[in-house]
Amino acid sequence: MWRRTATNANRHWWERRIGGRPQDQLVDNEFDALLSGRYVDWLIQLDEPIPAWAWVNRLAHSTPPDLRALASQPFVSAERAELLQWECVVRSVARFVVTAAADDDSKLCTIQTEVLVPAELSLARRWHSELRPPQLAVLLATAVHDGSWIDNNR
Repeated sequence: MWRRTATNANRHWWERRIGGRPQDQLVDNEFDALLSGRYVDWLIQLDEPIPAWAWVNRLAHSTPPDLRALASQPFVSAERAELLQWECVVRSVARFVVTAAADDDSKLCTIQTEVLVPAELSLARRWHSELRPPQLAVLLATAVHDGSWIDNNR
């Protein structure tokens, strides 16, 4: 998995809403949002519907420090009330992933590469599926525990 590093000129798109960083930063473009784990932010910014795979994007593409920061955040209200359950699931799964990686960045990246990115891509192929937050939490926790994502709908 490759990650784009931010330059000073592009720093604003890399800033996240976690760890005390600016919360009012907008995502510049869809590509950067996708690769930086901020696709949900992009969709919220555009007031678009948010599919389940976009929530996995945050877990699959965040840097290890950002994922640990996400995992340590308390459960607070989301920007929109209907997103609260999704935010809780993302934070819960982030906690599970960080715990499974035992604070080892290499293990964390392996979980992202072998479990979360395949889950994201698999769910993206079924963009309009009616997957609910609790179902996503169970699927991801099971996949992280098993160490791989099994796509039964190829």
